[in-house]
Amino acid sequence: MPSKRVRVIALHGALGIPQDWDPVMEYVADEVEKVDLYTAIDDGVESFEEFPEWLTAKVPASDEFEDVMIGYSLGGRLALHSMLFEPDRWQKSVIVSAHPGLENPAERQARCEVDEAWAQKFADTARPWREVLSEWNSQPVFAGRGEEWIERRVADEHRRQIIAKGARIWSLGRQQPLWGEMRNWPNNVFWVAGGLDQKFVKISRRASAECPYGMIKVLAETGHRVPFEEPKAFIEAVYAWAMRIS
Repeated sequence: MPSKRVRVIALHGALGIPQDWDPVMEYVADEVEKVDLYTAIDDGVESFEEFPEWLTAKVPASDEFEDVMIGYSLGGRLALHSMLFEPDRWQKSVIVSAHPGLENPAERQARCEVDEAWAQKFADTARPWREVLSEWNSQPVFAGRGEEWIERRVADEHRRQIIAKGARIWSLGRQQPLWGEMRNWPNNVFWVAGGLDQKFVKISRRASAECPYGMIKVLAETGHRVPFEEPKAFIEAVYAWAMRIS
């Protein structure tokens, strides 16, 4: 009996679009489904808990494919919820620069306030969009990189309101911590972080250690946007991981 074809389900980050994955997925064989996370909000999703069911309906499982989830940042956090929702489907997942959740209630509340402030900036059309993008990009996790990213995002000004809603409903502060669930996760998870983003190197090392079948790769010369700064090196790392666990 022939083996199944591999289908990659790719979830972008905050302020992202499906086309962000284009330079990455040119190195990937078989099928790729690049999901627009903001379409979920258009369809009525208003929480982390509602997203997995939406994704299952949007991209149903198929006997033809072995599905592999790749989620970056916000997309990684939503991927974690989807993995827990449908564990039999997601035998292999790649989580990039993503947080399993804040464990301290005070930290969660503080993060909700931070993300509400960002939501207001995104929604305030009196403030130039490029200025908001530059402020977002100046966060330490991006390691001083991303001028090209800003130029690509300028055209997305018409999405300001839905981006603002996404910042609210998918705030890290509203995400329940998933560390405990991961300790019992029966499937393979590949955690990836950029060496210039020490915050997420630390988070990813802990997460990979807590997953029974977790592994980690740190790409030394990248910041938070690992797949998009070094697409070829990223996919080579994913392929090496897939070969190791096969």
